[in-house]
Amino acid sequence: MRPFLPEEPFGPDVQYIAGAMSSSSLSHLLRERIARHARTGRTALLARDDSASYAELGARIDAWASRVQDIPRGDLVGVPASRSADAVARFFGVMQAGGCPCFVEPGLTAEALLPRAHAVGLRRIVLDDESESMARDLEHGGLRVHLARDLLRRLRRSGSAGIIFEPLDRADLAMMQLTSGSTGLPKGALLTHGGHHREDEADRGGSPAARDAAAPYQRRQQPAHRTVSSRGDRRAGRAVPG
Repeated sequence: MRPFLPEEPFGPDVQYIAGAMSSSSLSHLLRERIARHARTGRTALLARDDSASYAELGARIDAWASRVQDIPRGDLVGVPASRSADAVARFFGVMQAGGCPCFVEPGLTAEALLPRAHAVGLRRIVLDDESESMARDLEHGGLRVHLARDLLRRLRRSGSAGIIFEPLDRADLAMMQLTSGSTGLPKGALLTHGGHHREDEADRGGSPAARDAAAPYQRRQQPAHRTVSSRGDRRAGRAVPG
């Protein structure tokens, strides 16, 4: 793996600490694409109360990667999917730091969330201000809870302004997607960095802007991944078309 440093920081006060982010990781690919669009001043996300340019999104992802850098590499981490730019940044920040993020439905009670988490082996969750009220119930149910405000306070107290990029390669887990499958019971599809990167390599041919614009709408067979069933076992499989 070659050492990775961004061409320019997304934030003016961020000091980048040399790490090794493989060029085959989804985090590296995402960062390159965000930087490309940031240089043109494009808007990345539009939300009712929380919008972001590509430069702002990149800075938020870096900030979240700093906050959660102590989460062990490859750990499954739940991220409530509130409709905000910060939820997107939190998801990709966990990924950039080496964790395996998984969006969970916003608005779920602790009683509804815990069975889903236990079914797929999800043992950690990062809660924002909107969902931190259920932190105690989730902790009593066996989850390790990370509160957004506590993570920020700890980062400021440490005095560290740098970002350490976890060395990621194709075999590392990139994300987990929850699905009910054909049984109606919770299942999790585990996708690797290499699987996502192979898709990007297969799509080369059009202009970068055209590929970026088309990517969210393409429906194609995903590379091999593992599934986690309600019994907790992990087995090889093929993803159904997305």
